[in-house]
Amino acid sequence: MTALPAGSPSGPVMAHTDAARTHSLLGAVRGRTELLAAHGRELAKIADGRDVWFPTFNYGFLRTRHYSVDDDPSQVGAINESVRQQGGWRTSTPVFNFTGTGGAPVDLDAAADVVLPFDARSPFGQCAQHDGTVLWYGAEISTGTILHYAEWAAGGPLYRYDKDFVGRIERGTESREVTLRYHVRPMEKVLEYDWPRITADLVSAGILRDLVGPVRWAPARDLVEFWVDRMTADPLYLLDTESREWVEPALERLGRRFELEDYEAKA
Repeated sequence: MTALPAGSPSGPVMAHTDAARTHSLLGAVRGRTELLAAHGRELAKIADGRDVWFPTFNYGFLRTRHYSVDDDPSQVGAINESVRQQGGWRTSTPVFNFTGTGGAPVDLDAAADVVLPFDARSPFGQCAQHDGTVLWYGAEISTGTILHYAEWAAGGPLYRYDKDFVGRIERGTESREVTLRYHVRPMEKVLEYDWPRITADLVSAGILRDLVGPVRWAPARDLVEFWVDRMTADPLYLLDTESREWVEPALERLGRRFELEDYEAKA
């Protein structure tokens, strides 16, 4: 496996993975345990000594209002879940948490009462600020959740609204109440991003780059700055045509960003 090239960012690697699409990179490896271990070795070769941060997102908190740092499985891939099961670190943020190898992001949500999962303090913000890399190890470009940090950095997406989810975080014998506040899609509305165009723009700008086979990467800072620049020029830049056709007139009627009360009753 090819490592990230010389001159690429030296900070942490945020790895989005898809074991099925990268199986061909491993050669003659059989058995689930052996396959996952081989993927881990390949990712370590790519990172070439860098810390690797794997999303272990678990969306159950939005329904159950409970997040067990120790026990809730990752819902974003077998590779990421296998890293979590190895018993290393895991961040405290409900839903949008990470595990990994090497050093961990600063876990500023470990003591926060209100958690903002995409702000500058988040792992997404830390990856961009600390010369990190976003890696798609077979995963679709649309899995790059750092885009939501770019939306926050651009001033907050006009076409989403903030919503609070109050629940509990448990780690070991400790339990505490938190409020997860993040920008959600309008209820019962189509809101999709134009990923083919977004991807083509990133490739054209020289930001999204191929490594080997279905593996691609981008410097996190450049990626975020590119999206922020585009959203500054056109706040609806990310949206596909169908979404934009209803969002634009709705925003014009309101004269402001969407709010929760526009699309659902306030709890």
